[in-house]
Amino acid sequence: MNRRKVGSLPAWLMGLLRVPLFYKIVVANGTLLALLGILALALPPLTGGDEGWLLPAWGAGVVLMIALNGAVVHLALLPLRGVEDTARQIEAGDTAARVPLSPLADRRFARLIHFVNEMLDSVEAGKVRHQRLSTQLARVEEAERKRIAQELFDDIAQILSAALLQLQLAQHRLEAETSKTPGAPLEAARSGILDALAGIQRIGRGLRPPELDELGPLAALEVHGRQITEETGVPVRIAGTLTGVRLTSESALALYRIVQEGMATAVLHGIPSRLEVAVEVEDDHVRAVLKDDGGGLRAQRHRNDPAGLLRMHERARQAGGELTVRSGPDATTRLVLTLPRRSEIEEDGQSGSRRRRTGAAGGTP
Repeated sequence: MNRRKVGSLPAWLMGLLRVPLFYKIVVANGTLLALLGILALALPPLTGGDEGWLLPAWGAGVVLMIALNGAVVHLALLPLRGVEDTARQIEAGDTAARVPLSPLADRRFARLIHFVNEMLDSVEAGKVRHQRLSTQLARVEEAERKRIAQELFDDIAQILSAALLQLQLAQHRLEAETSKTPGAPLEAARSGILDALAGIQRIGRGLRPPELDELGPLAALEVHGRQITEETGVPVRIAGTLTGVRLTSESALALYRIVQEGMATAVLHGIPSRLEVAVEVEDDHVRAVLKDDGGGLRAQRHRNDPAGLLRMHERARQAGGELTVRSGPDATTRLVLTLPRRSEIEEDGQSGSRRRRTGAAGGTP
């Protein structure tokens, strides 16, 4: 738990400071009244019975009492200011902030501070567990997507392709033996198989396009953009290149998934005249900007950050990047994604690991 250390104070002073606020105020008031009473009894003999001093002394006593009460209450409430300051820091996004343990806190305030800090620690630990679980679920989901897509492409699609080939051979043989054109049932079967193959290709690409693993995220986005144009008529332009740029596997996947979902959101919730994706490569990161002039991204943004945008933000965070959605005065909404590149140290480390594995397999050091 993150706490400030209490200053080294004498034990008797620490005991006095930890007296409950109620008793601090009562004792302070009682002490002042006692002092005023002693002063009232002691001064008349010293002043020769002149009582003209009583009114000024009374006024001074009242002022002194108010000042002392104010000082006591101010000092006693300082621990609550620590709670308030910590709440403001957490509201500003500093989730690591904790309430400092003040030497002025009495037992009840100390217990309150301890409880608040334990509660904040529990919330932070729950957030960390949630992020880990979310990351694991995303990885499992992506692995399952990849597995199902491979099964569709490698198994089911090949079986249907073989069935289509057998059907075509049967048609040719029937034509050669009977010199007749195949009937409607064969044509219907052939058309059904072609439709099934097209459906499998569409579903497989939706799960995980082959271009993503074979050619990279930009190539996969270009294919997805052409598909959007064919289905909706909205032109999609992708500018930039990642040639010679190494991305981490998380960054490459996040780049494709976030921009893909951003384009789908723009088309689904708006009427864009075009969609533009610009990719810029800088020293240690890659920035992708999706421009939408149809209001789709703005509509999602103004709905209390619904599940779609939350999912995109979470994907960016899992990849070590950042996602922002900005609306400009020209009615264009920009989805800005920043992702880390793979550093040279990481590349050298991975190359060394590969060399070590190769050496071990080959029996060389």
